[in-house]
Amino acid sequence: MYRVTVTTRVLNDKDTLRLSAPILVWLVLFIIIFGVMCIADIWFLVLPMFLEFLCIIPVTVWSIKKARKLRQESFVKIDVMLTARDGMIYKDNMKLNVTYSEQDNEVYLDDMHDEGKYNHRKITFFATISGDDVGGFIKFCRENNVQVEIFPE
Repeated sequence: MYRVTVTTRVLNDKDTLRLSAPILVWLVLFIIIFGVMCIADIWFLVLPMFLEFLCIIPVTVWSIKKARKLRQESFVKIDVMLTARDGMIYKDNMKLNVTYSEQDNEVYLDDMHDEGKYNHRKITFFATISGDDVGGFIKFCRENNVQVEIFPE
């Protein structure tokens, strides 16, 4: 067992909804105006449709600014207990992929795997080990014969 501090991203549903709400409202209004314009053959709705189409620019800019701020706040440091068995790293019985970047001196942990009928990639956990913890973690991996993918870059 090995305890290490990792940096991971935490987003809750409230923050995600706050980011997507303006775009969803714009999309609903766009579909309603377009539907009424097509069904009822009301051509004076062309101007509101054009104005709403132009409104996507400020809505997008606002969403990007909010996302940038939220992206920085979403990274948190947590302590994780990792176990090594059968040449793999596990966190709470979740098999993790281990990747080491020599250039950045960081270790990336994730549980990306293929899932479903069409083998779509699914990821539920992603974390980064950086700083002084990298050397100890690499040593732990070597002692337990864990496969570490190395990016030489």
